[in-house]
Amino acid sequence: VRPGHHFVGDQEQAAFEAQVSDAAIKKGLLLLKRQEKINLSRDDLLAFSEFTMPDPAAPNDVTKSTYEAAQFHKEVAKALEAVERGEIQQLIFAMPPRHGKTQLATKNFAAWLSGRHPEWNIAVASYSDTMAEDMGADTRAIMTGTPFRQVFTDHKLRRGGTSKSNIQTDKGGRLVFVGRGGAL
Repeated sequence: VRPGHHFVGDQEQAAFEAQVSDAAIKKGLLLLKRQEKINLSRDDLLAFSEFTMPDPAAPNDVTKSTYEAAQFHKEVAKALEAVERGEIQQLIFAMPPRHGKTQLATKNFAAWLSGRHPEWNIAVASYSDTMAEDMGADTRAIMTGTPFRQVFTDHKLRRGGTSKSNIQTDKGGRLVFVGRGGAL
């Protein structure tokens, strides 16, 4: 209630209180949905991909994302999660260009993997140095974004590092992005 505001009657006061109560309930539900998505994103690569790529038109709505997973993305994510668990030692994707391999299997997976294991060293290889540097810059952008920091609250990048091709965590891990013929 605004200072100095007086209600005309009990009905007006009741309507105001109901409106305030509805707004508080809606806000609480949005916060619960957000926390649920954050919790899911820690263990689920697709949920992480969706959460870290919010819809610019509705950045606070966790049900909307610019990342749209088709069935094959779900299969790729399952395979990548099996790699993280050590169940798959080598994995090769044979998919046409422009089907989301780089976004899911390189940028999002590298960020998610580092979030889960900040002490690990992760190498991402590409056919060119330019592509590798671009992937590193995009991965760094994910890792320095608010959604990533909400999912992996204890994950920190080492101070002073701004390299696009060598991202270091404060736990001793690093992500290295190299092109063909580049040094690891």
